[in-house]
Amino acid sequence: MAARVRIRLRSGSNEIESSALLNSGFETVSPDVAVPVRAARALGLWPPSRTGELITLDTGGGEAEAYLFESAAELELILEDRRIKPILVNVIVNPSY
Repeated sequence: MAARVRIRLRSGSNEIESSALLNSGFETVSPDVAVPVRAARALGLWPPSRTGELITLDTGGGEAEAYLFESAAELELILEDRRIKPILVNVIVNPSY
């Protein structure tokens, strides 16, 4: 069963609110968030500029190329009963989505 939460992502003066899937099997050693191209565009990260690094991801379906934007956004959980301090995250964009 999918577990989703509301989040807010901020990159510079750009901000979006969306839902995030928590139990996707996506594991990293750093705080990363994977977003589709339309979200990256809304955050001002797409199309990639000098700040994005092309990387290769190992996925269940094989290797996939994506762009990594290090420390590119603040992620904040949107909760009804309290405010959580935002954390700085890397943003991963798969151009196929």
